[in-house]
Amino acid sequence: GIPRSNMVSCLPEKWTAFAPLRPGHPETYIFPMTSFGELEYRRMYSEAHYALCPRKAGWETMRIYEILASGCVPFVEVLE
Repeated sequence: GIPRSNMVSCLPEKWTAFAPLRPGHPETYIFPMTSFGELEYRRMYSEAHYALCPRKAGWETMRIYEILASGCVPFVEVLE
């Protein structure tokens, strides 16, 4: 799960409609694999109203939990 320390306690101020990270588009994965990169990754979601979330094998993915914990709403591209 997501540690409580990584969950926003109130809705953060939003600066953009959609988070710039696009799943499946490696050129949008701009965060280094460091603790600083993880903070920036969470900040990106907290500053956006929505984050793209394509459905893969199922609905329960860590990405959805990370998005919600950041105060952002997952935007599912295709529903069957």
